[in-house]
Amino acid sequence: MSNSRKRTLAALPKYGKVGSLQSFAAGDTKVRSGPKAATCPCTIVVYDESLCRRRPILLPLENFLPILPHSGSSRVTLAHRHPVPEPDLSRAARLLDLLQVFRRYKHPVSGAALADELGVSLRTIYRDIEALKAQGAAIDGEAGVGFVLKPGFMLPPLMFSEDEIEALVLGSRWVAERTDQPLGAAARNALTKIAAVLPPDLKAGLDESTLIVGPGAPLAAGESELPAIRDAIRRQRKLTISYADVNGNCTDRVIWPVALAFFDQARVIVAWCELRNDFRHFRADRILGLKVEANGYPQRRAVLMKQWQEKEGAHLRKRRE
Repeated sequence: MSNSRKRTLAALPKYGKVGSLQSFAAGDTKVRSGPKAATCPCTIVVYDESLCRRRPILLPLENFLPILPHSGSSRVTLAHRHPVPEPDLSRAARLLDLLQVFRRYKHPVSGAALADELGVSLRTIYRDIEALKAQGAAIDGEAGVGFVLKPGFMLPPLMFSEDEIEALVLGSRWVAERTDQPLGAAARNALTKIAAVLPPDLKAGLDESTLIVGPGAPLAAGESELPAIRDAIRRQRKLTISYADVNGNCTDRVIWPVALAFFDQARVIVAWCELRNDFRHFRADRILGLKVEANGYPQRRAVLMKQWQEKEGAHLRKRRE
């Protein structure tokens, strides 16, 4: 490298969002530029958060052309000979981000909207969609129409932050202690499956979590039917129950269960009651008998749930007034 070129490169200031650039001669082993040091002769380290996601990338000197300053100015900049390549780690993280965005949309979303949300070019979005398809993601759609991800696809390996790991452990332990036995076993099994695909350092955080859930109150007699109630909600089936109110009066009801709430001292079924022709809340520990009917209720559960939420919202507003 000529002395003039070395002086030119040594005078380079920060270039936009790109970190400081320093020159070195062939054979030099230390390159100190940006937040990290690297060892690669005749290389400039470029640091750009938007391009490399907080990781430095190494580019050969021949990728740049020095632009000499105008007379009277000491400012020197660099121009790229070729587009800056995106590192593989950046792309892997971007694919995960793209999957998360897809999961938020139930209807087709345009490539332009995806590109805008992720801060990348439209061409990059199309390449990433093809990459996800190659790994088994069922993505329907085409350019100009929109894309939608069919449910059920998970891109391994799973990556979580320390807070996310603790949330998973705490939630699973709470479910194991405060719900029925089948649901508690399912929570423990799910945590085991997650641990199987985590990197060793994250798996250690999962196994060694210091968050503890205290034991819950023992299930009452009626709460032994919680698995059947959950199944009826899932399959949108009517329930015939014998129910005792707070005064001990017993009635037979046909209900359309839409949700199951878990409180510290009670499990409460949210349901449409055919006897009262309105939504009612039933404590599971007051159910004396239960039968799951073969026929489903006439309205979709999602519609009933929305109607109940609107009614509860109206009650809350009245209380505040």
